[in-house]
Amino acid sequence: DPHLAGLSTLYLAYVPAVYFFMLVVFLFNGTGDFARFNLVRLGFYVANLILLISIWAAAPSASLDWVVMANLAAVYGGLALTIWLLRGFQPSGDASIVAASHTSEVRRTLRLALVFAIPAALAQFSISAYQIVLEHHMGAGPLGLFVVYYSYSRLFSPVGSAIGSHLFHLGIVGGNRDIALTFRRSLIIYFGCSLPLWLIAGWLIPLLFGRGFVVNPWVVGLLFVSGPFTLSSATLAEFLNGRQKVGANTGGLVIYLAALVFLGWWLVPHYGLVGMALAMLVADILRCVYIIIQVGRDTQQHMVDF
Repeated sequence: DPHLAGLSTLYLAYVPAVYFFMLVVFLFNGTGDFARFNLVRLGFYVANLILLISIWAAAPSASLDWVVMANLAAVYGGLALTIWLLRGFQPSGDASIVAASHTSEVRRTLRLALVFAIPAALAQFSISAYQIVLEHHMGAGPLGLFVVYYSYSRLFSPVGSAIGSHLFHLGIVGGNRDIALTFRRSLIIYFGCSLPLWLIAGWLIPLLFGRGFVVNPWVVGLLFVSGPFTLSSATLAEFLNGRQKVGANTGGLVIYLAALVFLGWWLVPHYGLVGMALAMLVADILRCVYIIIQVGRDTQQHMVDF
């Protein structure tokens, strides 16, 4: 569709602003400046929400075009907010030393960035892997339905982002106290959030996404079971990322992708969307177990503690 291709091309303008926004968020998180960290994130989400509500209220004829433009406007609003909040932000150490070693700092930062390049690329690809398998076997229509189910099953993912931010900072400062206890509590929180959403899925999905969506309880149920394992893996991986030990995250993502593609390719032709959800569940559990083992080795804790 040429029109959709044009809209997707517009998102290239989204890239510089959103990555600058993300880098500043990580900067505030890594230095423990959680007041600015929360302001930056809330500013972006609030701006995006206000724009989307405005579009819904105005009900323009080309709503999809307006939604794309709203996303672009929101991310550049977030960019402006991050630049404003960076005022007065002081680097650690003596300012003269920082200025004198600016070139070496840039080189060191680029070398450090390369360490995170592989897991970042794998993480981006893992988001799309199930879509590739489903579209190949079932086409765009069932894929769209599954994307709605998946999006709904991850409505509580901001909780995981908050916990992951805490663990990332914990990894940076070298703390490992009660990491297993934090994992267990997080898992309880995730299941506690997912259960009520699962129970009201038949009512809430048509309300949020449109009356044309018929809920498949098996697919939604499997996705809600996989969600806590997805978020638990991601939060523990953030702890290791904070310690610059990205090998475990890379290995976990490779295991996830291999299991998802193999099982999905085998199950989807026979069981459809249920097969895809089951493949995701198994892949998420395998990744979670692998990450737990790696964190346990790093913190000298046994897997049974987790």
